[in-house]
Amino acid sequence: LTEEEVNQVDSAIRKYGVFLPELRENLLDHCCCLIEEHRQPGEPFEQAFKRIMNLFGEEGFRNIQDETTFLITHKHRETMKKVMYASGLLAVISLVTGSVFKLQHWPGANVLILSGFAFLGLFFVPLWTVFRFREASGANQKVVHIMTLITALLLIVPGLAKLLHWPYANMLMAVGFGVFFLLFLPLYFIIGFRNPVTRQHTISQSILLSCCGAMMILLT
Repeated sequence: LTEEEVNQVDSAIRKYGVFLPELRENLLDHCCCLIEEHRQPGEPFEQAFKRIMNLFGEEGFRNIQDETTFLITHKHRETMKKVMYASGLLAVISLVTGSVFKLQHWPGANVLILSGFAFLGLFFVPLWTVFRFREASGANQKVVHIMTLITALLLIVPGLAKLLHWPYANMLMAVGFGVFFLLFLPLYFIIGFRNPVTRQHTISQSILLSCCGAMMILLT
């Protein structure tokens, strides 16, 4: 095929809505090969071109585009989930091990706890929020997930500040717990309690979160 004919095939593929560069190049190569393979001797290019394009049809190209996009998105989601679970596991291991080391006054305790907070704040909590936000069915649930991220970060940062003996660590801790008890918990309880499906779960979770928050205050 001439360069002009190849460009014509490429323009048709673009017209049908194929925007992924790699997919478009593969389809272009495939369509050109089909035209060369099935083109009859002496047959005009336009006729062979239309016949091959009709084999796919506009919907065919769109379906290929949609399926490819779905596979790429699904692959990325699975990778993100693996990173989220791995970071959560590493955060728990680091925080628990670091706490034991600190109680026993063993070296390396601060490094382990710092690593745990880093895994928690930089990877697990943001990725968890992204997944929950995408799965949320209503605006209220999305607001709760955003507040969860903000509150978690407001508690993680003061924890790091306290561990590293930064100035204003106590003030940051007070702000974090203030947001947790005065904004997040009431918002979480009200939104969850209004939904009959999540009402009992919300009550139990609110009690558990309140107890955990109170224990964290006593330990700081």
